[in-house]
Amino acid sequence: MISANQWTETTQEIIEIQKLWNTIGQAGRKENSKLFKRFQSLCNKFFNLRREFTDLKNEELKNNLQLKEDICVQAEALKDSTDWKATTEDFLQLQNKWKGIGNVPPKQSEQIWSRFRKACNYFFEKKANHYAIIESEYVNNLKSKRALIEKIKKFNPSDEPKENFEQLKDLQRQWSEIGFVPHKYVKKIQDEYRNVINKQFDALQMSDSERVRVQYISKIEAIMAEPKSRGKLLQERDWLIRRLQQLKSDLVVWENNIGFFSKSKKSESMVASVQQMIEQGKTEMKELEEKIKIIDSLDKPSSM
Repeated sequence: MISANQWTETTQEIIEIQKLWNTIGQAGRKENSKLFKRFQSLCNKFFNLRREFTDLKNEELKNNLQLKEDICVQAEALKDSTDWKATTEDFLQLQNKWKGIGNVPPKQSEQIWSRFRKACNYFFEKKANHYAIIESEYVNNLKSKRALIEKIKKFNPSDEPKENFEQLKDLQRQWSEIGFVPHKYVKKIQDEYRNVINKQFDALQMSDSERVRVQYISKIEAIMAEPKSRGKLLQERDWLIRRLQQLKSDLVVWENNIGFFSKSKKSESMVASVQQMIEQGKTEMKELEEKIKIIDSLDKPSSM
């Protein structure tokens, strides 16, 4: 297909040929009329073809303008969205579509481009400001967590174990209330916190059950500091529920077995073994219920 530049160049050549024709004298009355009609016919044919090309080109430019106006409308409808990830993908797709559309009428070219660019810039600047604020908050949270770690390191226990325990629990609460930190510091700061808080708890005179409870709280808080923590918490809770349900079913079977074995005089050791399993099962059930409560108390929108 002949390009617009080629049409322009050829048109200029035809005009030059017409000028040259006018400089040449007549060839004779009969021959001159025939030659002129032939020359004029060829020129008219060329300019008619050029006019058709121009009309088609103008129609294409108008269609391209309409397509770009449609993209502008879509961009303007998206620019106030705060669904940053999905809307970013939408804008990238619109930009790719824009690139695939040809030229528009020259008079509208700058105007339509400015309109589209304005909508894009508005969204991406708003997105950048949003994440700049979040990053600033994350940096402040990191400072707060580092300060709290120093506070835990300097914790001086009193002669009251219960009071010490409550104070350490309060420090744990303060930690869980501090928001996210920059991603590259998540593991390092969490490990440092866990080491210092566990060290302080280890120094207290606590029962085994309390120690297990505290350690589990630390485990859950560590999960909450990881990426996709919500899903991991739900997975942990689901496992606890399934284990709890399994133990309840097992207890029914074990208690039925006790009634069956007790009828036999030679089954005392068997009965004692099953009875021990029942007691252990009940203890584990209490621990599981406590762990579920811990997850439910920590798994709140403010702490996720």
